[in-house]
Amino acid sequence: ELQLFNILPKKTVIRRFPLWSGRRYFSMKNGQVWLGIGATTWKSHRMPSSKYLLDWYKSNGSDSDEISSDLSNIGTFFHYLAGELVTAYANHQQYKISKTKIAEDLRQFMLHKGMNMFDHAKYSSILTKYLFSVAQWLVEWDFRVESVEFPVLIWELNVATAIDIVGTCLPPNKIGNAEPTEGERVRVCVNIKTRLKAQNAYPDDAVQLGVEKAAYNAYCPTHPADYAAVLCPVYTAASGSSYKFVF
Repeated sequence: ELQLFNILPKKTVIRRFPLWSGRRYFSMKNGQVWLGIGATTWKSHRMPSSKYLLDWYKSNGSDSDEISSDLSNIGTFFHYLAGELVTAYANHQQYKISKTKIAEDLRQFMLHKGMNMFDHAKYSSILTKYLFSVAQWLVEWDFRVESVEFPVLIWELNVATAIDIVGTCLPPNKIGNAEPTEGERVRVCVNIKTRLKAQNAYPDDAVQLGVEKAAYNAYCPTHPADYAAVLCPVYTAASGSSYKFVF
């Protein structure tokens, strides 16, 4: 089993497990079992669905739930791939992005999840290109990884989550879809979003990012984050693999 990279202090053990339509987290507090929900679930309970999401459900009709479940699973699989790549990068190890291996691993994953295999080739192709996007982002922002899938929680809100990537990088030139500039390095909590069409951050992402950053800073005050940001891998036939890094 892959040991994800981490050099940050961890206060307590947090476990994550699937439950019904989402994920739940548990830990121990004062000798009692603590059960929490994820930041995404917390956000969905407090914010109305975005216009994009409502339009998307309308356009896909009765197939929306199945497609949504498949896309969620594909996002989970990509986080596995990105975790491997970023961990290898942090450990200064070579990592070969293999189309053949990704395709086979994805096939096994989709079969395990009971997904329709009709779109296997499409998903395999786009995720391979997205992985090149992550590699490009690591280099261009001179990202120095401190943790991959770093678990944090807020006891009072019963919220827990895993920060996809924590580390330091060059400072952004603006808030929004940014480019790196020269200056003092900043620490960022990074949330990877794999969106096959709408390859950008949405306003309600800011709520989730705010919760994650607050949870991280409360949980790890010795290494506080300056920013939280969304990393959106992008691929177009005209420009190839790229990304949006939205603060």
